[in-house]
Amino acid sequence: MIGADSPWLYGTFDNASTGPTGDDLNTAAVTILQHGYLTLDGSKSKVATFDNSAATSKVLAAGAIRVRHDNITAADFYGIPAYNFLRGELLVVQTDSLIANDQTTAYQLYNCHASGAGEASLEFTPTGTPIALGTGAIPAQTGGQASNEGYTVSCVYGLHSSKAHINAGDSISADTGDDPDTSPRGGYSRRAVNAYGLNPVPMMNLARHGTTMTTWIDASTGAANATGVLRDAYMVGFTDFMENFAANDIGQAPSAGQAATVYATKQKFWAYARSKGAEYISVVQPSPRTTSGTVNTPINAGWARGGEADLLRQSQETALSNGLIDYVVRLSGMRLSTDPTSDDYFVFKDISFALDGTHFTPAGYEAAHPSLRAATLRGVTAGDVPTYAAGQTLFDDFNTVVGQSIKTRAANTGQNWSSISTADMIVTAAGRAYMSINGYMYIPLGGGRDQYVEIDIDAVTAVNTDWNIILRGHLRQGETALSGYRMAYTPGGAAAIASMRNGTATSINSVTPTDPGSSLTMRFEAVGPLLKTYLGPKGGTLTLVNSVYNGKYWAGGFVGVRSSANGTATTGRHLDAIRAGNL
Repeated sequence: MIGADSPWLYGTFDNASTGPTGDDLNTAAVTILQHGYLTLDGSKSKVATFDNSAATSKVLAAGAIRVRHDNITAADFYGIPAYNFLRGELLVVQTDSLIANDQTTAYQLYNCHASGAGEASLEFTPTGTPIALGTGAIPAQTGGQASNEGYTVSCVYGLHSSKAHINAGDSISADTGDDPDTSPRGGYSRRAVNAYGLNPVPMMNLARHGTTMTTWIDASTGAANATGVLRDAYMVGFTDFMENFAANDIGQAPSAGQAATVYATKQKFWAYARSKGAEYISVVQPSPRTTSGTVNTPINAGWARGGEADLLRQSQETALSNGLIDYVVRLSGMRLSTDPTSDDYFVFKDISFALDGTHFTPAGYEAAHPSLRAATLRGVTAGDVPTYAAGQTLFDDFNTVVGQSIKTRAANTGQNWSSISTADMIVTAAGRAYMSINGYMYIPLGGGRDQYVEIDIDAVTAVNTDWNIILRGHLRQGETALSGYRMAYTPGGAAAIASMRNGTATSINSVTPTDPGSSLTMRFEAVGPLLKTYLGPKGGTLTLVNSVYNGKYWAGGFVGVRSSANGTATTGRHLDAIRAGNL
């Protein structure tokens, strides 16, 4: 995702990586066979050249750092004179490389936020011939196998006048436990976009799991050390710096005085960042840390009120008052209390935010996002996220021409229905709609992030056909089915919540509620990372049956509905009405 308008861009490559113990310089050459950029539909593409020549390959010597390709201008890429790469545009990055068998790519730099979303790689017997640029699945190769990690561009740079951000820290900053589908990268890099996955800022990720400040700088001199040489090389061209060094630096069970030691190192680290160009430094306060991901207590030794982590928190508040740093991120949204004099400040607001007591689930990262985003915007958040009035914005009672497909007429509120593949629903004489061809029907909802949808179901004949609702729905380019959250209810059976990615469901939670009867209402709500489902008799009181936290999808533009089985005008369970809007 392009973070700012720029007339050109270039990428940098490294024959080095950052692991838990710091930066490691590889000992054998790496060959970039080809590196290119494509639009999502593949209609525009460009292979990069090197050394101001026509060469499209480059050999990186052992330990080489920040080797760049030539500028690619937007005018050349798009074929439009005086054009910019525009903020918010999405590009596909494809890198083909030859790497020696004894070189690990497990910790290869992924600083480039463009390479975080939809990332895929394939390892195969080297042929020396690059794969043609293309979107979608990587073409099959002889002896090829999918790989979770692979070699790619480290960072993509452009010319712009916006603030440029660096994300630094340990595994919490990096993204351990996160799995977002709405931001270019996970972890604290989610803050590169707003709660709708929009309004991006230029950002580079230097956070790595397992690292501490002293794997980067010397605690005595404050200069980059031998295990920080790679990250040090990328401390250029930025204005804003956020660090989250706490969990590993303090430790699981810190001894007395550890907070003072860490704080002394932090002062050296902040001075180092200033010397490299940081105009604005944000520091994240230590997050809650418990002994497991299933209970909020006991709190880890040294991480409760008055412990070493709290002492570091207090020192960082003092640093803010004294002007050593510019912003403190307190992570208010994930804490049970916002009052640091309360024991509840040091535990999770909901245990669903905790992965293992230290790291977060996607829901935890979403709860942290508002605080992190505010720091990214230097505290000026007005206009970053649009506001929407609460109330109904979608209504359809299906009182139209009998026998008509709902795709050929508008809802009462004017929106038009679409379908996945050939799915269809037909209007009946009773002013209902039945599923004639199975599949999801979807309709634009728009509006805010906190939304609800209700459907009324009537049993024309007594069958246990389940109905499904999609909320925060997306239909992504290149995909053929909906992504989002799904509520499913089978009469007399389970009420379940799942996440959907391109039509594939992953269960989040399931309960078996009291059956509300043959005519019923299903209600699905999404409030930030909190998902709620309700059931009740049609026209009666609704009962909360399920409530879970999940942070995979932040917002969406569609509502979807589907019955698992086809019906007729006189059989099955029919959709009597749908209502949806903002909370």
